[in-house]
Amino acid sequence: MTSSCLVPPQLEVFSNQLQTLGNGKGLVDPETRLTQFPSNSCTLVKFADDLMDMVFPSILQNYKPDWIREGAILAPKNALVANLNLKVLRILPGNKKWYDLIDAVMNPSDAFNYPTELLNSLDPPGCPPHVLHLKVGAPVSLL
Repeated sequence: MTSSCLVPPQLEVFSNQLQTLGNGKGLVDPETRLTQFPSNSCTLVKFADDLMDMVFPSILQNYKPDWIREGAILAPKNALVANLNLKVLRILPGNKKWYDLIDAVMNPSDAFNYPTELLNSLDPPGCPPHVLHLKVGAPVSLL
């Protein structure tokens, strides 16, 4: 048995635009040498809170785990994503729990070169943050 998924036309257009940009074939402004985004590919806002309100309108009134999974915010830097995630998590109902990661070096003689404070400040791509904040019902992406 096979199933198919119908993709709304605007999502297919957006997907193709992202693929074009990712392949380095996007339009480049000759004066600024910056990549030009199609006008229909994004909405510009001044503040991150405005973006959160657009993607997750009336979050307290509309919140359901399935509803919140329908929205996504794409950002160029992981630090901005982490900040937005914490803001949304604070708004969601329920008690927040946090978990500290273990921060130790494999070879005890390396402890001088890699102090705990340094290890705690690192946020390498693909790894969870030093302190992981979670709430029951909040979406989690596992890679």
